[in-house]
Amino acid sequence: MNMLSFLSSWVKMILSIYIFATLVEIVLPTNKFKKYVRFVLGFIILITIIMPIFKFLGNNVNVENTVASYYEKYSIDNGNKTNLNEYNKQLIFEFKNNLVKRIEEDIKNKLNLEYIVKEIKIDENMSSLSFGKVYSLTLVKNYKSNVKPVEKVVIGRTNGDDVETVKVKKYLSEFLKISQDEITVIK
Repeated sequence: MNMLSFLSSWVKMILSIYIFATLVEIVLPTNKFKKYVRFVLGFIILITIIMPIFKFLGNNVNVENTVASYYEKYSIDNGNKTNLNEYNKQLIFEFKNNLVKRIEEDIKNKLNLEYIVKEIKIDENMSSLSFGKVYSLTLVKNYKSNVKPVEKVVIGRTNGDDVETVKVKKYLSEFLKISQDEITVIK
């Protein structure tokens, strides 16, 4: 009989919370705020369903303490600046990697050339309006084999950039909105 009363009270609790969630959802106006309320209500219903299962199985799992510990660990508002700094460093690292991949793919797709980004310098100040702006870029020609092809020798020509380098610099200068002087191409 004890098991039956346990199940009965559990089902009543789930139904009452579900009815409450439905009433709250009906009363709320349709706006962006509604999706967050639905998420929180769904989370409450989920915890209501899971809590008795842990108690029934006899595991000494305290969901409230577990959720609180995760909140403290991942919360930005807890005063722990190291988590925020690590998060920002990871975000900047991922931003740079994605930018490098995009530059390499764009050169390959638009110019039909293969270059590898050796170094990229960007504005890493996340509070700046120019966050992510590229300041300088160094590219290296990607040769499929280990042998570098012999460049054509032109007599009477100055040591300026060749046609391919000029093409790459012009494209990247327009794409990244930086001066061609800030783009270094190594062959």
